[in-house]
Amino acid sequence: MLRSLVFLFAAVPLVAEISTPAVLDAELKMELIASEPEINTPVGMAVDKKGRLFVVENNTHQVQPGYKGPKSDRIRIFEDADKDGKFEKVTTFAEGFRNAMCLQFDPDGVLHLTKRDALLKLEDMNGDGVSDKETTLLHWETKGDYPHNGLSGMVFAPDGWLYVGSGENLSLPYTAIGVDGKKIEYLPGGANVFRMKRDGSNLEIVATGLWNGFGVETDGAGRIFAVDNDPDSCPPNRLLHIVPGGDYGFNMMYGRTGLHPFQCWNGEMPGTVPMVCGVGEAAVGIIDMRRTAFRRAGLNIMVGSWGDNQIEAYKLVSKGASVALGERSVLVRGDAGFRPSCMAVAPDESVYICDWADREYSVHGKGRIWRLSAKGPSKVKEEEAVLALSAEEVKAKQLTLTWQSNPVRTYSNAETLTGLTDKDPFVRAAHLWNEAGYMRSKEHLVATYGVMPGKSPVTTASDFDRQLTAAKDAPVSALVLAAARWASLGLTEDTLRTLLQSESAEVVRMAMILASERRIKALKPDIEAAIKKHSAEREVFRTGIAAVELIDTDVSARPAGSNDRLLMTIITNTTQPGAIRALAIRYLGDRNRVSKALAGLLGDKDSMVAAAAAQALGAVPKPEIVAPLRDLALNREAPLAARLDALAALSGKPDGELLALLPLLNAEAPEVVRQAVRMLRGSIINAEIKTALEKAFESVKDSGAKSMLALALGKPPVEIRPGTDEQWHEAVRTGGGNVDEGRRVFFSSAALCSTCHVIEGRGAVVGPNLSSIARSADREKLVDSILIPSREIGPLYVMKTATLKDGRVISGIQSDKETGGRVDLIQPGGTVQMAQKNEVQKIDVAPTSLMPEALELNLTVQEMRDLIAYLQTMK
Repeated sequence: MLRSLVFLFAAVPLVAEISTPAVLDAELKMELIASEPEINTPVGMAVDKKGRLFVVENNTHQVQPGYKGPKSDRIRIFEDADKDGKFEKVTTFAEGFRNAMCLQFDPDGVLHLTKRDALLKLEDMNGDGVSDKETTLLHWETKGDYPHNGLSGMVFAPDGWLYVGSGENLSLPYTAIGVDGKKIEYLPGGANVFRMKRDGSNLEIVATGLWNGFGVETDGAGRIFAVDNDPDSCPPNRLLHIVPGGDYGFNMMYGRTGLHPFQCWNGEMPGTVPMVCGVGEAAVGIIDMRRTAFRRAGLNIMVGSWGDNQIEAYKLVSKGASVALGERSVLVRGDAGFRPSCMAVAPDESVYICDWADREYSVHGKGRIWRLSAKGPSKVKEEEAVLALSAEEVKAKQLTLTWQSNPVRTYSNAETLTGLTDKDPFVRAAHLWNEAGYMRSKEHLVATYGVMPGKSPVTTASDFDRQLTAAKDAPVSALVLAAARWASLGLTEDTLRTLLQSESAEVVRMAMILASERRIKALKPDIEAAIKKHSAEREVFRTGIAAVELIDTDVSARPAGSNDRLLMTIITNTTQPGAIRALAIRYLGDRNRVSKALAGLLGDKDSMVAAAAAQALGAVPKPEIVAPLRDLALNREAPLAARLDALAALSGKPDGELLALLPLLNAEAPEVVRQAVRMLRGSIINAEIKTALEKAFESVKDSGAKSMLALALGKPPVEIRPGTDEQWHEAVRTGGGNVDEGRRVFFSSAALCSTCHVIEGRGAVVGPNLSSIARSADREKLVDSILIPSREIGPLYVMKTATLKDGRVISGIQSDKETGGRVDLIQPGGTVQMAQKNEVQKIDVAPTSLMPEALELNLTVQEMRDLIAYLQTMK
């Protein structure tokens, strides 16, 4: 029997350092109703019909030595017995959990809890306020143990199903087992949304391709929504409309960045559906505002953003068979200590908000509960706060049920063919779910194709293969291939070979994915031939290269440069478009090995190829590449872009090798002068170079170069320099930036960006990959990330300091790769400091970012504008 622990208090003392978040809606008010020590690091909450607030208190999330909180997670009950708006009593309903996540009451008023590996039903059988019966409705069998990338959000939907969100489990396989023993064996891939009957039976995967379905909600029309949390290097977090058959594009098996060609983030691949819209960083809680006193007309969703310290509202409008963003607003914005982790609606239609209360990721003993309420009565009736299903939504919803009532059907059905080519991705998703259902159906497979589901891939031609290869409608073939992937239905080698010869880029792309995921080595030559045939198609090219990487073995086991032979045949083929040859250069894995060939391309007739070769050589440390880069930079007849990229690639090379470039400080082209200064100022410690820069300062006419020289030489600025963060924002906001110049700034020794970040395959893997940073970070946020780098640090990128038992100290970003019995800390530039775990006395988390403070002091105002302009193109 779990014991109840009771606290009596008349009111919660308002601790001086707790600042109330700003309420940006004049009709709302915010108040603190509980804080530590009554609650620590809350992560989930639910309110029962009596108005009692049940809160998950997490005490097991990345526990650090010295933590003095309880040894397990527990569910606390907060009661306002006299209904005066203040909690007088706090008890413990249940405890003994680890990695507990979310709470929900079922329609009968019984509490349910998710923890990373199970969904539990917790019952108070004798009414004493303590759980005394625990039933496991769903559990995972897996080696995964990361605190919050297993089971998480859940909601009891009007359709009778219980929907459960999950995380990517760090690509570890798992077996999901329902209460009736039904099992789902799942190999590494994207995170899923499960659904099951309310008693835990009939478990199935209803949607896939998420990163972490942290919060799940249903609206007044029965739609299911999820917030997809923490996309790491591939922003933004997403608000998703969850539909049967929805594939939302992410697959952890292909890396954290979300940039792999087998992944997409907004419905870019055949068979995937887009997000409703992007939401704030580290999105967690989600509720339909219809249930609140401050509801608005139509469909409005509230989202809690842990990373952006705010509560957001999203007004959604109908769009075909789904919804789209109409308006976005921020209701509440707090300081760095406001970390909303969950929300729940009370019977009085106010909203309780859990607050983790610190950016520290491990449990820390702090915790808050806030109440957001309306200052007056609701102005909108509840029925007015419902967005009715569109005719397209109703039709798509009905379609997802048809295969169960008619399990035998062929692909020649005209309605199916029409549906698979529909312009609406959610209509296509409904058809994909329908067709995948047929594929998984025993009756359908046996009757139509003579194969059984769940067995080895098809090895002989079937009616399905013949119809697929004979289809004249390429989009149909591509989408049926996507359905086959969803249903895990194997296709014959001959069928895939035929499809790889298709004229349709989409069909070829899907065939590449299926062939490589099944590791059919015999198809490798066919994939390579398709790459060359469709080389002008960027996405086919990217997908094909990735397919060749995968087809032999696991991606992580392949050495760098495994595809370089294939890439070099494309790069050196002068009949190929320059854009494709340049793209192939970017994909080279081992640039050191092919550096001689790259140096030979510096004189290519196509300026795009020459520039790409120069950029690639910037990451090559070999001394022999300096001379050809230098020759290109000095060649006045060469394309200007190639010369500038050659200069950029020489940044950081030995001072003596750069002396021959000093005449460029007097070049006729101002772009060359600026880039020469940008490159040479990193070697200003060299007396000869410093003297040349001083002379140039007196004679140079270009204002950009003169501003750089003033900074480098410590002279009074020749430009008006911002003195505050707001002035920097204003300077960037009101001035234009040059994208190409910004790229060279990014990779320069002045900005140092590439010592920690990768963009489009270049740079060091220390901090987040920035190749898609502009999807979630607008101009203001990008500027802030430079001015205040320690304001928000992603959990994977906090700087750690390890003190060893022999007194040595090492620091850096801890590697997320499996290192056995070793601690690996990565330094800027990619240098790794290592120690055996048994040598480590303690590991401390630094409060500051590894990214240096005051980086803007090294850049001119125009360089800052150029850098931001470049980053804004990273989508």
